[in-house]
Amino acid sequence: MSALGCAGPATEPLTDGGGPEPAECEPGTRRCLENQAQVCTGGGYWSLPQSCNGASCVEGSCQASCDGTCMPGSARCAPEGLQRCDSGADGCGVWSAPAPCVDGQRCVEGQCVEQGCEADCTPGARRCVGPAAYTECRGEDCPRWSTAVDCGEGEACQAGQCGGGGGECTDQCRPGELTCLGQDQFQRCQMQESGCLDYSPAEACPPGRVCAPEEGCVLACGEPECNEGDVRCFQGGQQSCVRTAEDCVVWGAVIACDQGTQCRGGVCEAACIPECVAGERRCVELGVQTCERIDDCERWGGAEACPGGTQCQGNGMCGVCMDGQEEERACGRCGVQRRRCGNGSWGNWGLCGDEGVCDAGSQRACGNCGVETCDNQCQWGGCQSEGVCAPGEETAPGTCGSCGWRTCNGNCQWNAECARDGSMFQRCNECGWQFCCPGGDWCNCEAQFDDACAGRCVGAGFCE
Repeated sequence: MSALGCAGPATEPLTDGGGPEPAECEPGTRRCLENQAQVCTGGGYWSLPQSCNGASCVEGSCQASCDGTCMPGSARCAPEGLQRCDSGADGCGVWSAPAPCVDGQRCVEGQCVEQGCEADCTPGARRCVGPAAYTECRGEDCPRWSTAVDCGEGEACQAGQCGGGGGECTDQCRPGELTCLGQDQFQRCQMQESGCLDYSPAEACPPGRVCAPEEGCVLACGEPECNEGDVRCFQGGQQSCVRTAEDCVVWGAVIACDQGTQCRGGVCEAACIPECVAGERRCVELGVQTCERIDDCERWGGAEACPGGTQCQGNGMCGVCMDGQEEERACGRCGVQRRRCGNGSWGNWGLCGDEGVCDAGSQRACGNCGVETCDNQCQWGGCQSEGVCAPGEETAPGTCGSCGWRTCNGNCQWNAECARDGSMFQRCNECGWQFCCPGGDWCNCEAQFDDACAGRCVGAGFCE
């Protein structure tokens, strides 16, 4: 706990008559004297001031300032992976080092989820890739263009179909037009041997570029934010320039420096953590100790013994106490220590009593991404700002779309998009079946079960 400060009046000062002054405050009340905390003792006098050092005095209690920090228990996605907000040594939230998601997963809204699929094309579509080859869009769950399929000997490709050639043809694109064949390849619209415009063989985009419709290969991430490997200080921590899985060069996660250090020039190094306020005085066993500026940081200096026959008391002053005089000071977690004068000498400080259970102003995670704050009496104040669900929790199938469900993300909120199992299916119409499609709704019904019909199952699952 912070050491005692000494700015302000001493506890139970002596009067000219040698007795204590009348009560000056309501026992149990607290106040701030500059950045020092005081509590009114049972006798109605202000205790010795308690210096809050790096914290702030709020309503008579030293409270750590957590402004600008994360909420303990929350999570977020960084370029390098998943980050969680933990409680630091001061009770404030601090982001952990990012952890990459496992293979096949990506970080979305503070949670590692199965790698999604963005369709390249419409299943069943076909396109020419040169004068005598075509590609076809295949796959229900994740439609992709197939590798090139050569036409038969003597056949030419026109509008995605192989034929004998020599007949009439129709232009399939405009001169110079560019189209994408997936993310990594593009095609040009060129005059073919047939005499009509169609798509040329696919060309690969250079490294670091992806295909954009009508634009061709463009930078995957725009201009790099930084030079890979650079480091800088940002938001009180250290930040490195990294290359992402998508080959983008961006500033990565901010990593907080260890306690007792601060970031300078991109490096975490020892920081000045003031122990006191310059000029402040306090009592120690050997006498009076004064706060000095040492190595550009406020620290307690050496102790000076009090003159013979006197002792340090109150706010760091040497004097003689009166038998029966008592002195109190704040200690621990909103506790109080007491000592008593006997035979003209101060006794030892007693144990810290009446302590609370937490450091005033500290926070801890609770419930579903909630936070609990320690109040000015050093007691937990109850869970606040909880989310609506527990991370990883799922609703029942069919509660999002007709066959999908919602998943709770790392911030304890339901994801907006429907989750689904692409292998889930159900029977439909007379003899068909349908899969659960992206978006969480059932796909179109397709013929499947001939044995359910007297004849054949055709079309959208009806018996012929």
